[in-house]
Amino acid sequence: MFDELALLEALTRKRVELMREIAHCKPSSIRDLAEALDRDVKNVWQDLSILEDFGLVGFKQKGRTKRPFITRQVIVTTIQVVYHE
Repeated sequence: MFDELALLEALTRKRVELMREIAHCKPSSIRDLAEALDRDVKNVWQDLSILEDFGLVGFKQKGRTKRPFITRQVIVTTIQVVYHE
């Protein structure tokens, strides 16, 4: 079963920014993506790995280079809030 709370926790501001950059600029490598966002390659790689675990990004391998791409154009989830007085 899909864990909606885990997905919401995974979608930090920086990871959403990362997905937007991939969608709009279609970087040719993880290094290009990190440079475009002015972030460390290692941190970008860690964020991409988390997003990949949720099936939100994928990679196309060309030689030693991995090109990230968006696998989902739309994310829809239901949040259930339980309130007790």
